[in-house]
Amino acid sequence: MNKTLSALLLSLTFSSLCFAGGGGWDFTDVPKGHENYDAINYYRDAELFFGDDGEDGFAKTFRPDDPVNRAELAAILYRVKAGKHSTLASSEFHDCFPDVAQEWFAPYICWAKDMGHIEGYKAGEKAGMYGPADNVTIGELLALVSRYNNWELPQVEQDDTAWYQGPMAYANNLNIIDNQTFDKVATRGEVAEVMYRNAFDGNPPPYVPDNGPVQEELPDTVPAGADEATYEQISYHYGKDKDHVYYEGEIMDNLDPATFIVFPERYYPLATADLAYTKDANAAYYNQELIEEADAKTFFYLNIDLYAQDMNNFYYAGEPLNVDYDTYQVVNFSVAKDKDHVYFDRVIVEGADVDTFEAVYSPYYKDKDHIFYKDTIMPEADVATFETFLNYYAKDVNNVYYNDQIMSEADPATFEYISGQYAKDKNYVYSYGEIMPDTDPETFTVSK
Repeated sequence: MNKTLSALLLSLTFSSLCFAGGGGWDFTDVPKGHENYDAINYYRDAELFFGDDGEDGFAKTFRPDDPVNRAELAAILYRVKAGKHSTLASSEFHDCFPDVAQEWFAPYICWAKDMGHIEGYKAGEKAGMYGPADNVTIGELLALVSRYNNWELPQVEQDDTAWYQGPMAYANNLNIIDNQTFDKVATRGEVAEVMYRNAFDGNPPPYVPDNGPVQEELPDTVPAGADEATYEQISYHYGKDKDHVYYEGEIMDNLDPATFIVFPERYYPLATADLAYTKDANAAYYNQELIEEADAKTFFYLNIDLYAQDMNNFYYAGEPLNVDYDTYQVVNFSVAKDKDHVYFDRVIVEGADVDTFEAVYSPYYKDKDHIFYKDTIMPEADVATFETFLNYYAKDVNNVYYNDQIMSEADPATFEYISGQYAKDKNYVYSYGEIMPDTDPETFTVSK
């Protein structure tokens, strides 16, 4: 396993080797006053970023000035997005680029590609490849984070620099970065800082040791009638004493405070996460509503969207799913499958072949017989020749498509993607799938 990623992230799986735990101690190379001190400790306490362990089993150094490569960044963003306990099946995510096969990083990169968050190189000697060992630049970091978080980017000139100019402008305006240059190699400390500021829209709170994952200041008022000697605030919404569990100061009936726990819906952002799933020794709940079918002893949250599981069922938003339990797996935030069906947003994808169903490039999927747009078969699409481009363009030997609609005037033989929303063929230039009138495809260029 790659040493850098092991130290940074995956060692959370082997916590005895590199324990993070709560706050109260510092990395020796990230002292108080370090420019990334708050961010690094925030994610360390969330058990998402780790350092190198010392002889006593505690992480001692973080190496904040070391670079981060493209494989590591994909893994970091997956964990931040899906949660510290979430895993990806290597059997489902592999061989998505010529240089990404079945290595330790393949599931993270292939998942991110499937979700439309990452792209390979478009030109040069590495065209078509991902470059997992290549160091990440500030521009690449911000472009990836912008796709992950659906930033509403400002308008910029559509030229060869547009891929980073929009994210750079957004990040500077929102105080997510401090006037960095796009081609500077991003360090581990800077990656943590970008994540931290973005989680709080550019205005993160100061790090507070011994408080677990940093949050906006927890309520410090003991509810009326609670036992002051034993009351503790266990999350932003929940507290408990020796006798009761409280939600926003009100007693929750029939809950056992000794065994009550809260499952955060998201680890990102931690401060404002909607705490959806809870349980005690007797029952499990979704947004304070009893999940009647749940087995409390084995119930746990999957850290992917609103999915949970126990020994009998999978659940989404507290409702049991009618799936084959033994073979069901959540593939990504949109797709799941069992031995009988493929599901898109919990709806059966009619006509899908379970064994061969795979992502082409989100939102396009395929099996041995069909191309799908999300959960719907594209009946005219040819599986053998279907290919996708950025910004929801696709084509096959017979047609050109924008989303799931055939561009009836487009010529598939000469169709090519330009950049941004633009594409062209021998007859027309297109913007968002629509013909641009009075525009010559021979002379059309994207303005610089």
